[in-house]
Amino acid sequence: IVHIRITKYDMDYYEKIKSIIEEQFQDANIYENQVDDGYRELTITAGKVKEFLTNIGLLDVKSEKKEIPFSILQSSKESIASFLQGLYEGDGSVQFKIDKRHSGKSMMLVYNSKNKKLLRQLKVLLLNFGIITSKPIKDKRIDCFRLLIIGQDSMRNFKQEIDFFSSRKKTILAEIDTMSSNRLSKNDFIPFLSTYFRDKYGSDFLLKNNFDRYNKLKQNYETIYEIVDNDDKKLVNLLISRNYLFDSVRKIIELPEENVYSVKVDSNCHSFTANGFINHNTEARLAKISAELLQDVIPEIVKFQENFDGEEMEPTVLPVKIPLLFVNGTSGIAVGLSSTIPPHNLSEICDATIALIDNPETTVEDLSEIVKGPDFPTGGVIVNGSVMPTYASTGKAPIVIRSKIEVKEPTDIEEHATIIVHELPYLTNKSTLMEEIHNLISSKKIRGLTDARDLSKDKIRVEIDVHPDYSHEKGVRVIIGHLFKYTQLERVLHAKNMAFARGRPLLLNLKRALTIFLEHREHVVRKTIQHNLNKALMRLNILEGLYIALQNIDEVIALIKKSEDRTDAQDKLMKRFDLNEAQAKAILAMQLARLARMEVDAIIKEKEELETQIEEYRDLLAHIEKRMQLIKEELLEIKDKYGDDRRTEIIDEADIPLDGNVYDMLHDRHLLITTSTLGYVRSIEIDKFKTQKRGGKGLTAVTFRDNDSLYDMVVCLNKDTLLLVTENGKIHSIPAFEVPEARRRNARGSAWKTILPVDSAVVKIVPTNRDSFDKGRYIFFVTAKGKVKKTALSAFSNVRKTGIIGISIEEGDQVVDAYITSGDDHIYLATKLGLTAHFHEKEVRPMGRTAHGVTGMRFKNPEDIIICGAGISDVELKDSSLLTITENGYGKRTACDEYRFTHRGARGVLDIKTDERNGNVSSVLIVPKKPTRKNSVSIINSEGISIRTRIESIREISRNTKGVKIMNLNENEKIVYATLIDLDLSEDETD
Repeated sequence: IVHIRITKYDMDYYEKIKSIIEEQFQDANIYENQVDDGYRELTITAGKVKEFLTNIGLLDVKSEKKEIPFSILQSSKESIASFLQGLYEGDGSVQFKIDKRHSGKSMMLVYNSKNKKLLRQLKVLLLNFGIITSKPIKDKRIDCFRLLIIGQDSMRNFKQEIDFFSSRKKTILAEIDTMSSNRLSKNDFIPFLSTYFRDKYGSDFLLKNNFDRYNKLKQNYETIYEIVDNDDKKLVNLLISRNYLFDSVRKIIELPEENVYSVKVDSNCHSFTANGFINHNTEARLAKISAELLQDVIPEIVKFQENFDGEEMEPTVLPVKIPLLFVNGTSGIAVGLSSTIPPHNLSEICDATIALIDNPETTVEDLSEIVKGPDFPTGGVIVNGSVMPTYASTGKAPIVIRSKIEVKEPTDIEEHATIIVHELPYLTNKSTLMEEIHNLISSKKIRGLTDARDLSKDKIRVEIDVHPDYSHEKGVRVIIGHLFKYTQLERVLHAKNMAFARGRPLLLNLKRALTIFLEHREHVVRKTIQHNLNKALMRLNILEGLYIALQNIDEVIALIKKSEDRTDAQDKLMKRFDLNEAQAKAILAMQLARLARMEVDAIIKEKEELETQIEEYRDLLAHIEKRMQLIKEELLEIKDKYGDDRRTEIIDEADIPLDGNVYDMLHDRHLLITTSTLGYVRSIEIDKFKTQKRGGKGLTAVTFRDNDSLYDMVVCLNKDTLLLVTENGKIHSIPAFEVPEARRRNARGSAWKTILPVDSAVVKIVPTNRDSFDKGRYIFFVTAKGKVKKTALSAFSNVRKTGIIGISIEEGDQVVDAYITSGDDHIYLATKLGLTAHFHEKEVRPMGRTAHGVTGMRFKNPEDIIICGAGISDVELKDSSLLTITENGYGKRTACDEYRFTHRGARGVLDIKTDERNGNVSSVLIVPKKPTRKNSVSIINSEGISIRTRIESIREISRNTKGVKIMNLNENEKIVYATLIDLDLSEDETD
């Protein structure tokens, strides 16, 4: 759907737009609406209309990103003028006012835009009409930039070349004709001209009059013309005709020497004008094959038409000898249609064209065996070779091009692998590619990259270093896959062989393209033969007249001598010897030296050769098969002279190295991840913490700032997916390896908001592996006020970056815990005052993500809240214990089956005494009943001090007891969290 909205004050403009749309898009549905805010709106419902507007560069973007379409920059001057008229009609204005200066009148033409790039493009377009503009001026009142057209000459040029559409604006602009043309302008000054003429000629007129302005120079033109010499007359004429804009040079900066583009211009000073500025010293040379492509570019063979400004004639087509459109390739937009034709191998295209000449019934499939596919000058590898038959038969397909690379394996000297790029995909900018790779290195979006260097000289060579930890085969393979994914080392060219042929746009498959070329080439060859035949017949006519004259030379001479003038001699020759006008003129122009015997023989010989040629030309015109044989010989000759081997390799998808994923390149590492109340997160390898004996003081694990404390601490694998549960019930997701790792054990970490757009504190981190989402598991939520809810884990398999709702939370409540369950687990809920409830998970039915949940536990003491929960299966119940840790550093283990099994909503039983010594409960964990040396618990206090101690050192006792000392605390320190570690890591143990 396309909407066009125009203010009700410009109804003429509205009707004009409407008539154009109805004329150009006759099949589209067009609706009209009156909009309340004073606008009329046209609505067009047709996908092709939107596609057309998109193809010509009219995109759906906000005003600050609006640009002049590239198709307009390539258009004719007439089309550009129409575009500028519409542009100024919409966002431009003309301001005319009367004041006491300048005969009481002043005028200004203004265009407003938020995009400075658009204004720079507009400056260039206007310069081509001789219209000079200001620099973009910031208008803070309306938060945009203004471009002013400066000077009366420029405004008059605008009126003459472009003008407005609406009568209201046209009328205002017409006031420019009533303003004095003698006013000084900021841009019509010609520096040094007066000084130069006065010093050189010393004339009283030159000394007394000013003529360093264009208007004064024109007024005094005749008088100045009488005074100056011929060279200066040319100078005056040049200045007036070209109307140069002079500007002072503010600064000259000497830059280092560099290679630049070079275009040769056929002029005395080798200069040309581009974007309004004169460019000098630009030269280039056509390739040798260009002569083959431009041969016979004459009106007798190809049709000519006027160029964009009507000053030159140019051919509508080139009489090329090969299918240049497919060999060279092209891309662009015209008449609302986009075309992207990739280049092909010259030898293959010639062979395929010859095959079609030999057998016009050759199929597309047969031709595609000859033309394997596109062949790019930059080489590379087409990796989806299976689409080549589709491309050949339809003329369109997405073509995936990759760089050609090799891997330098690690050595004893260099412990890291190096990825070496030798060829780039077609149209890839190497500087942009290097910038992309360096951005990936600095942002660590691709792990394992350390450096990249451009070592290209005569050939492409880009080296990318891989970290030693990732330099194994699988790691390098995955890194290459990600480089293809995130950089221009892989590009998709959406080939679409659209061309204007046979009077209309056509999508060309391989056979149709070559067939149309042969039609075109046969037409050119026929016209060339006809042209050569005509020239031969004209020459033969002349020779026959000369031969007659030579046979009667004495009589011819006598007749000429007796004639009164050249015309009389011509008439007498024509009448006496039955000659035509061309023959008679040739005889009269003949030199006496031609009367020599050898010259007569040469004329006879040339006549005989011409007669033979004429017969050959007539025979070629009579037989198309002979003309096709000529085309075939041309193709073979060009193939032998300019053909080469393919540069681009084509492989099938089966040959593509697997893209893989980052998990495949990671070594297994166990991480300890913490999240704090003020929203900081940190990851650190768990083996940086040694185990300590029960009752130790611990090591600094994390640094907390004022008012910050720990919310959660988990141990996970770096390949795990972390579900992040916020206190308001929202869930975010992130791979564990993407959590920033701390360099120091006591580092504070990074803010969650720099990683994900979280809107409240992350209270729980739930690790899960990628396979768990498909195993019928659940995530079980617990809130502080006793609500519980379970939702299928699969509902969180694809969490968007902004997060999704996991549980709806009532006012005054918050999530305190979440964990993975099987759907058939025993659930334990623990409160801060030492009560524990035990019920079966089946009493909580599965619910949707936005549900509030049901009551899991009630409280006898209104000040009590749930601090955590846990789940365990029937099988594990008898072999497990509940480890309870209090905030004052005490804890105990109690067998899980000692806790009475009740229904959901019970108040629970006393687990541990929360007296002055113990303090409130901090954490409750399910641990093995018979722990081994690999089973340990990591405990952290309010100052960020952590201890990792073996569970077997904490003895198992009955519930409703006080427990034993687990961690020594200083004054005002409290235990804030504990997590279970089931890893056989460091065997060192410290006091």
